[in-house]
Amino acid sequence: MVRLYHYILGSPERDAVVAALSSAPATAADGFDQAFGLLGITGVYAKQGWMYYLPSDVYLHSAGVLDNRYAVAVLTTSPTGSWTTARQSINAVATAVLGKLGVNG
Repeated sequence: MVRLYHYILGSPERDAVVAALSSAPATAADGFDQAFGLLGITGVYAKQGWMYYLPSDVYLHSAGVLDNRYAVAVLTTSPTGSWTTARQSINAVATAVLGKLGVNG
């Protein structure tokens, strides 16, 4: 994902891809709340992913570009079966990444 976003930043299709990613709705077509990870942070365009895998693993993924220059992928698995716990985990990682990169969210 990081290599793909890095490629997009330098491609002629950049503006079209950025516009599509930037217009991601807060709620996905299947009704899932996408307000986690990188999505919703000012200056970030991202693609979210989520999955529940039996017996209890919750996967939340967030990949995109921060500050129009850093390609980042945050991939998480939570064995608790709790979407709330999974959201807290990915949000903490995304916040830590912003801090390390010196990007204000």
